[in-house]
Amino acid sequence: MRQFWQLIKDYLAALPVFIITFYFITAEPDGKLIVHLTGVNSWLIISYLAVYPFVMSWYPHWRKNRLVVHSYDAQQRSHNAYLTGSRLAGKLALQDDLMNLAVFWFWRGLLMVFAMPIALSYGAWYWYHHWV
Repeated sequence: MRQFWQLIKDYLAALPVFIITFYFITAEPDGKLIVHLTGVNSWLIISYLAVYPFVMSWYPHWRKNRLVVHSYDAQQRSHNAYLTGSRLAGKLALQDDLMNLAVFWFWRGLLMVFAMPIALSYGAWYWYHHWV
């Protein structure tokens, strides 16, 4: 049951990137979404629906965001007791949180797009070391 919920979390974490990428790939220049199944669309759909969860289960340490953004100004203001609770410190913390979310979505998007070559290279490595 725990693996099922982890699978759902993996899908939901990459869903915004999948929607945005799929729209930009398939939309007409005037903005209409007309779905034509092309090689790139097929790659993206198969990568998101079939291969991405397996890659995330093979490499569970990739689920965590290793790149955490802390602005320099927020670090300097955290040492000053007077400015710690100020609006500026809150604004900087909010900007850091939004930047961390953007980095997280970018990382998940890269993993989603490159899930197919990762799985193929892993399969080739496995086949080579166990059958040759």
